Amino acid sequence: MSNLGGILNLDFSPEDIKQAKSKLLNILKAQSVFKGDYILSSGQKSDYYLDARLTTLSAEGLALISYLVWNIMSPLLPQIQGIAGPSIGADPIVSGICQFSFLAGHPLKAGLIRKEQKVHGRGRLVEGPLIKGEKVIILEDVITTGSSSLMAINSVRDHGCEINDLICLILREKAGKELIEREANLKVHYIFEAAELLT
Repeated sequence: MSNLGGILNLDFSPEDIKQAKSKLLNILKAQSVFKGDYILSSGQKSDYYLDARLTTLSAEGLALISYLVWNIMSPLLPQIQGIAGPSIGADPIVSGICQFSFLAGHPLKAGLIRKEQKVHGRGRLVEGPLIKGEKVIILEDVITTGSSSLMAINSVRDHGCEINDLICLILREKAGKELIEREANLKVHYIFEAAELLT
């Protein structure tokens, strides 16, 4: 099994990226977009809801997401030692990239960020093998207001890790991106804007 590392040949040609994005967009539109009256976690009212988990927890959806996220991450390597994301939305993406990184020949550690610190066991807020001093990229499924992302970023920084980039699957509100970049002093990357899923 040890010879599996590096078996993926990733050249990320523009045509491959275009095809992967098109296929993933169609999956997201079919599986993860719901029209109606909804209350978001921020308390805002919305006439649509994005349930990205219906795509991130599907085999094809996660494979395409991992491929496209890895494309964004590639220029940031080899300085990065780990990835992390807030539970439960980012859990599939973090796990997918963790496995993908090994197959691509650049294995990364992974961390899952709890909303609240455990009051039992080791009392951890950031689960996984990440250690102080490592450079980590934060992964998200959807960014709306940006507040939950800021909490996740601060948790990993308090854990002792350095963060300069965040990658999300869907940017719902540009104001959320601007807030994160301003308050956390990092770069936010994304694959789709929500408007692309609604057309």
